[in-house]
Amino acid sequence: MSSEVIDSNNFWRLTDYDEAYWENYLAARPKYNNNDFYNILYSYHDSHSGCYDVAHDIGTGPGQVAGVIASRFKRVIASDANDAHLVAAKKHHGAIPNIEFMLCAGEEVAAGVPRASCDAVFCAEAIPLMDKETALDGFAKVLKPNGTLAVWFYGRPIFMDGDKEACQEIYNRIFNAKAQKMLDASSPEFRAGWKHGTDTIASQLDDVAFPASVWKNVERRKWNTVGAKMEFNDALPNLPINLSSAVDPSREKVTELRDGKLWAEKWTVGEVGKFIEAMLPVNHAELDQDPELRALFEELAKAMGGKDAERVIGWPIVLLLATRG
Repeated sequence: MSSEVIDSNNFWRLTDYDEAYWENYLAARPKYNNNDFYNILYSYHDSHSGCYDVAHDIGTGPGQVAGVIASRFKRVIASDANDAHLVAAKKHHGAIPNIEFMLCAGEEVAAGVPRASCDAVFCAEAIPLMDKETALDGFAKVLKPNGTLAVWFYGRPIFMDGDKEACQEIYNRIFNAKAQKMLDASSPEFRAGWKHGTDTIASQLDDVAFPASVWKNVERRKWNTVGAKMEFNDALPNLPINLSSAVDPSREKVTELRDGKLWAEKWTVGEVGKFIEAMLPVNHAELDQDPELRALFEELAKAMGGKDAERVIGWPIVLLLATRG
């Protein structure tokens, strides 16, 4: 990650390819490249389309989604707004012959891909970074009639065993402290982008709208969100969290599920720290010398049972599914 906070409304942005960063990113985030999760997507797709010619992975990052769906679709377009992200995607998945890479913002996808050309559009962990209305309008334009849109995001990690209440409370303080220090050093544009993303995540993606004139079969599936928090940080000084909802109960199906094993990890305190590093675009080498943060990580290590102790980590997850009308 660049050592400087980038002044951009899209707050999470790399300026240069950083191999160490991407290796940490892939190791430190929850894993969902198993059949259980993707079978949910394929089953929904089969219910109204079942055509597996072309898929578009929007906001591909290092390409982990494109690498999986390439085994099912004949052709996969992996696009991202950042060329440094595409360097990572090509490094990890460039040898897969049916993946092609495209530099394109999610909001501009309709300008780079023929209309009604995709059977499915996937957007993992990226929608809070976008202008949602513009992005979904473009997604609809590139989808074929009855094509599938799948959008998903996860929230703050949930400690599932041990002294989980204490661990959760200390983790929350760590992330809030690091986020506040980052935001204090950032520009107004960066803070606006951060707030935009945080509001969407905190809403459990409920502020993502699916107009009835465009979309049908809308489903909002939520795992482990009851009693948990999706947003990575709580409200911070001068940066409140504002919730809004575009859910239409008359035509959208909302399902709340509990599954502590979905995407579950076993992490040490060091791995928890690496997750936070992957989530915050800031110079962690400097912050890690901060006495307040060092003390907080020592407190978390103790609550977790020691620096080498492993605790089960679960996730609140939201999956949005919709069919192009």
